[in-house]
Amino acid sequence: MKKASVESDAFKRSPKTSREVLHPEQYITRAFVAPEFKDDVLESPKEGARPIFTDTVGEFIASAMLGATLSSQTRGEECASGWKRDRIGVFESDKGTRTVSWVSEWDSSGEAQEFYECSREMLKVPYQRDVHETLTAVSPTKKMKVAVKDRMVVVGVEVSP
Repeated sequence: MKKASVESDAFKRSPKTSREVLHPEQYITRAFVAPEFKDDVLESPKEGARPIFTDTVGEFIASAMLGATLSSQTRGEECASGWKRDRIGVFESDKGTRTVSWVSEWDSSGEAQEFYECSREMLKVPYQRDVHETLTAVSPTKKMKVAVKDRMVVVGVEVSP
């Protein structure tokens, strides 16, 4: 494909995900197409909690977040490699407790497992203790969850008392 053709195609069909920007060869060849998750993929962390915000994080933000918390930006990029799609939501209970729920899908179960391990390591940093696969109290008012199943990773963190 000629350069001018690629540039004009970008104006006609702009990238929809950060993955298409980070990996232009996939954008140009249209090798990567993943439908966006709907909000119903997010699990309400507490009975009666309602979503007050939902969005997509994307490979770039996942990479930057992990890189800022882990040993280096390169490590963050390695951890986010293989990202396919995600959905994040903030839920609020009747008592005002807010919980973040983030579901991501990966190209392979190996990529999902790597992101799972990196997420556990990232969440360990501010709390200075390990994160378990099930909801675990890390203080009297904070709980978190990291789970992996096949190509899906779920991260949940309670962010208010």
